[in-house]
Amino acid sequence: MRLEYDENQRDLARALRAKLAGTDPDDVRDCLAELDVYAIETSLRLGLGLGVVVCEELGRHAARDDYRERTGGDRTGEWLRQAAYLLGLAAGAHRLAVRRAFRRRQFGQALADRQAIAFPLAAQFAQLEAVRLLVHRAAWLADHGEDAGQAAARALAYAAEQALEVTAWAVHVHGAYGLTRHAPVHRYYELALQEATHYGDPARLWQIAGP
Repeated sequence: MRLEYDENQRDLARALRAKLAGTDPDDVRDCLAELDVYAIETSLRLGLGLGVVVCEELGRHAARDDYRERTGGDRTGEWLRQAAYLLGLAAGAHRLAVRRAFRRRQFGQALADRQAIAFPLAAQFAQLEAVRLLVHRAAWLADHGEDAGQAAARALAYAAEQALEVTAWAVHVHGAYGLTRHAPVHRYYELALQEATHYGDPARLWQIAGP
């Protein structure tokens, strides 16, 4: 089982990130159509393995699109796409928080030099990598004909928890500015609040996932 990106996934992630840069996050349909992502899961063997890459990049861009809903009623696929999207939201907010921590200064010192800020950011990075592993493991299981329902529920529960925690902390790092709609990080926070409970609150998802 490969949990790191393969060549196809890396190429797709790079292409999406480059294409989405500078694109209105409320209008990415043309961008996705140009890359033919709506058909990509059926054109290559590793369908969900590529689909979760698309969803993560959409989350990282804080984009709204119906791509996650194109699952044909498959609950495992829906949960994994949502988990990847939440992962992307958290990763995007975390990136903004790290950037802000290095640029914002208090009492002549960058916030990133303060343990109270740096340690949580480091811990969150590790947690997000763990979410990514869970998402890609579940996608691999589904793509290889295994029952991935429990793994998908576990990935979604963990992703939802981290999206709520990381985006809230990112707003905190931005200070009062982060509470305004002028701050890009605020969009990530709002989307996380909306999307983290789309399929039920994390506690309920953990119950479904089991021990």
